[in-house]
Amino acid sequence: MEYLVAFLEGYSPRESGTDEERAAANFLRDEMTELGYQADLQELTVQQFSRAIPALTLVTPGVMLEQREVRALPMSNSGEGNVAGPVIFVKKAFQEDIPETGLAGSVALIERGQITFQEKVTRAAEAGAIGAIVFNNVPGGFGGILTDTGPIPVVAITREDGLDLQEALDFLQIGDEIIASVFVEIETRTSQNVIAERPGGGGEGVVIIGAHYDTVPDTQAANDNSTGVTSLVLMAKELQDKEFPFRIRFVFFGVEEIGLYGSMHYVDNLTEAERSEIIAMLNFDSTGTGEAAMLGDLSLVEMAVKYSNANGLFIKTSPGLGGGGSDHASFQAAEIPALFLFGDDLSRINSTRDTLEFVNPDIMGRQMVLGLGVLDMLAQSQE
Repeated sequence: MEYLVAFLEGYSPRESGTDEERAAANFLRDEMTELGYQADLQELTVQQFSRAIPALTLVTPGVMLEQREVRALPMSNSGEGNVAGPVIFVKKAFQEDIPETGLAGSVALIERGQITFQEKVTRAAEAGAIGAIVFNNVPGGFGGILTDTGPIPVVAITREDGLDLQEALDFLQIGDEIIASVFVEIETRTSQNVIAERPGGGGEGVVIIGAHYDTVPDTQAANDNSTGVTSLVLMAKELQDKEFPFRIRFVFFGVEEIGLYGSMHYVDNLTEAERSEIIAMLNFDSTGTGEAAMLGDLSLVEMAVKYSNANGLFIKTSPGLGGGGSDHASFQAAEIPALFLFGDDLSRINSTRDTLEFVNPDIMGRQMVLGLGVLDMLAQSQE
């Protein structure tokens, strides 16, 4: 925990595409260099959401009008705009949830779940909504992605804030409205991945060990993903003098929180030869809360389960994240085998509640042991 605490004190938050993210990248490059690795930055340019004004502001009626900001994250691929209108709750935005009178000029309040974000938002826009607020269907916040560019500005909020807003709508007096201002604007920012490999490493093929180091704004980000960053640095220390029949490459990915852009950029810029030599990718993300869990390609999961069971690690397999995602997905999309190690309580990520007090070092430790064990098993399979 000592390294995790120091990293949090020096480099949180590290919002995607900001000077704070850059400072963390420089720190990690220098850390890996001190451990004897050849470490470099891989630059990339991304489209990032502006924070010139709050993404969501609510004006509620009363003796005096009350205006307050609600912490909200623009969804990836959201439409742009600065709109304001009365909030109308449309449940999960099935067709039967849309009022017969439509949603003209309103901001739709939508609950996450059952159908895609794209379908929800498109249906609301077709009914006349000029903006949308999507709240989580489980405790905490989330970062959603539309499959296509959205027709209207869309922001995501926590379940708690969504339920509070829904309750406030239920208690409105006849003729009263809650007005929501939704702001989404895109600006160009730069980011970077940190790539580190031991110079002169021999063997055929590469195993990539990865974790994203960026965060959403206004959070300590203790679990998501300071746990993953800490895991990589500690594993790099453990492995700095160990020989394998393949090379080990550590990659700290930037701009994961706004759409996996760092890992996609890394994969997209591999040559065919470089891509074909990657044996596996191990991804560490949010490894500190809940039960230790894993998912990924069958061959790697079977290998990890075998090691976990033989060594009493008690790491369960998971069918998925219920809409979440992480950098292993960029490798799987390129048909590169990947294993994702995480903790299955994601209720506090992307929120101000993601703090050190909830991080369990035992879960982190078992995931690191599993990662090192999988490396050994991959080495045995290469002999």
